[in-house]
This record gives sequence, structure tokens and C-alpha cells, in this order.
Amino acid sequence: MKISLQNRQFRLWKYSISHSMLLIRSCKNAFFSNNIDLYFADVKLIKFHQFFQAEALTSYIADEDMDILEECNKANIPFNEDQIFVFRGELQKCYIIASIFQMEENTNEFMEVAF
Repeated sequence: MKISLQNRQFRLWKYSISHSMLLIRSCKNAFFSNNIDLYFADVKLIKFHQFFQAEALTSYIADEDMDILEECNKANIPFNEDQIFVFRGELQKCYIIASIFQMEENTNEFMEVAF
């Protein structure tokens, strides 16, 4: 899986501890007429900066992402590469481990969210 994120800035937007649901959003602005909302459910691990300039969202790549395997081992999280979502930026990466992922483009207002 590889999804282009157009080098947009994303940020942690909302997290529900009780439902283990996470929303990461890139807001509409003068350059983009829509939001990009990335929903994750059954979240097991979050390694994400408050703001992150993302070029792409990809699957786990064994040659490049061994640090994620090490983090899973440290946190006693079962390793399942189908549940690893890696945000790749120019010089760094962030990642989410979750069972469910959904992407939505919308024109919602600033604080309007689906969950």
C-alpha cells in the first residue's frame, strides 16, 4: 500500500481512549480545498508528532522499518505488518499500529469530526 499525501501537514486531531479510535487530519487551507481525515480503530501504538509533513502513507517495509519491529517487541505488541501504517516525510517517519484504517476527504468545518 502507498497513498500519496501530497506533502501536506497532518496533526493528531482526536483520540478516544475508551474506543481506541484515532483521527489524524490535514486541514483544508488556502492551498487545499478539502480536509484529509485518516481514521484508525483498535489502535495499539502511536508514534506520531503533533504536526507532521507527510509525503506518503505506506505499509511496513522490512528493509526500512526494523525499528518498528523492535518497538513492537519492547511493548509486547504482537507483530502484524498488515496493521502497521507508516507516514513517510522528507527526513523522518511516524507510524500507527491499528487493526482498522479508513481515509476520507471532506470539506467539514474546523472542529467537525465523524466520531
